[in-house]
Amino acid sequence: MMKLQGCLVSVFVLVLVAEVLIDPGHLFAEALKKFREEACGSQCMTGRCRFRGCGQDDPTSDCVGGNCEFLYSHNSKCTGGSCLFSGCWAPECGGGGCTINDPKTTLRDGYCDGGGCTVNGEKWPSHFENKLTV
Repeated sequence: MMKLQGCLVSVFVLVLVAEVLIDPGHLFAEALKKFREEACGSQCMTGRCRFRGCGQDDPTSDCVGGNCEFLYSHNSKCTGGSCLFSGCWAPECGGGGCTINDPKTTLRDGYCDGGGCTVNGEKWPSHFENKLTV
């Protein structure tokens, strides 16, 4: 039994090495797709977290490390930047470079203090003070 397990481990390692040698970017690209599911109200210090369906009464979920996903959530904050907000209420992107799709509320002035955010695929300003919006 031990020899069989050793053989299986060896085969797995060989396949992994072959995959890296054939297409080293593939493994890296696969790793980048993965998000860790996090509980509403928690802080994601390392980034790459997913917050889903956080309610209005839940504490603020904050992506300190950046590059997180917020799906249909209230009280969503991306301190680290480069986050995706889909169908969220009052998203905040202090780190900048966020993508906001189908926001459920009007964005507040300064929602993207880091700059460079897009809303529904279009570049969108962060500050609206003293500006007429349509």
